[in-house]
Amino acid sequence: MSRIHLALLTGGALVIAGAAFITWRTRQGRGSPLESLQQLEHAVRAKDRPGIEQFLDVRRTAESVVDEASSAAGALGAADPSLKPSLIIAVQQSIWTALLDSLATLEGRYQGLAGVEERGEVARVGVRIRAVDADSAFVVHLRMERAAGGWRVVGIEDLGPYLQASLGRRQERAHEAEMRSDLRNLVTAQEIYFAGHATYAPSLEALTYAPSPGVRLEILAASGTGWRAVARHETGTAECRIGVGTGVRPGDGDREVKCER
Repeated sequence: MSRIHLALLTGGALVIAGAAFITWRTRQGRGSPLESLQQLEHAVRAKDRPGIEQFLDVRRTAESVVDEASSAAGALGAADPSLKPSLIIAVQQSIWTALLDSLATLEGRYQGLAGVEERGEVARVGVRIRAVDADSAFVVHLRMERAAGGWRVVGIEDLGPYLQASLGRRQERAHEAEMRSDLRNLVTAQEIYFAGHATYAPSLEALTYAPSPGVRLEILAASGTGWRAVARHETGTAECRIGVGTGVRPGDGDREVKCER
């Protein structure tokens, strides 16, 4: 998987780590899955690793996150099976970092319970998690099994929609970064053209300038006193613009890139 895939996996681990212990705010029945989550919460706040491991199987949970990401329909593409062991290790490390060092951030993600199902030796606890950099929330399910002293989290289900949304946001940010870079490079190309023609180029063809793959640049206006251009990505929703001299739009700064969705 690429770096962005790994980032999604570790981001998913942060969400699951948070969901695994913030459910303490709801009343728990004695011997119930929620009571075990409350015990997990106490262990997390005490930074008690053995106590955490009693109620959370970090290895199995990490494996389930990797499997969920690999099977997320249309979001992550084909995964290289040879990378699975290293991805599991990376997710495990993210879970521990989240539990021990990111408590405040995780509490901000928790949006409440979405039901508890208990069937024999297995339970599913639904948790609403707010997406990063978004107002929307997703319901994921903690898979739990009976263990000595209560219940233990062993996996995560229904993580696909969260991962797909995260991938979309990351792609949007990556596209925006490419468009910003292309527009700044266009400034340099235009200055070189102006030095030889005493006017700015009206088209990319005149500059023999090629933007990044997937980025469409258009010079909207050009003269001897200024120019302006816009950039769009063929798979994104953002639009970035820049202006120089008399081509600057009201409210914008000279040579300043502005992006909007």
